[in-house]
Amino acid sequence: MLNSNSWGLGGLSFFSRFPIAAWFKIIPVFLVILIVIVQVGYYFGIHVPDYVAQYPENNALDDVFFRAVTLPPGTQVHIIGPAVVPDVNISGYIRYRGRQNDLSIAALRPDQINDPYLSQLPTNHSQAFFILPEDEETLNRIRQYFELLEPRLSPYGLTTGGEYWLYYAPMRR
Repeated sequence: MLNSNSWGLGGLSFFSRFPIAAWFKIIPVFLVILIVIVQVGYYFGIHVPDYVAQYPENNALDDVFFRAVTLPPGTQVHIIGPAVVPDVNISGYIRYRGRQNDLSIAALRPDQINDPYLSQLPTNHSQAFFILPEDEETLNRIRQYFELLEPRLSPYGLTTGGEYWLYYAPMRR
């Protein structure tokens, strides 16, 4: 004679111990936990890596901001690249880091780094130029006006490409 154990249904006796009203409380909790696990897995497993791959310049610009606030007070920072950074983002980040009184950041396209712009930059302040490594034309133009130290790479280990190199020109006395 067959009993419930021979069909592999012996585990059902565990579930029959709970009254039906308890199941109406337990099932929604398990469903919420399952949904949260799936959402977290999707966000960190699929969404974030796709976003980073799709917009690598965002990581590079975040890296520039992190590095810029570590520069000495009074430094003028110039971010030179194709990605346009809204001034509101720059000023908001500087205020957030408490550097609004001693650090200025300008985001410019390479064609804006011309002789009139470079000639008006003061030499009694340190200048920091964040430039993409392949933009040698802009770098050579800057070198006509400033004595630049060796480029500094990001200490944060960017892996998405598009890293900006920091060229620092100490103030002249």
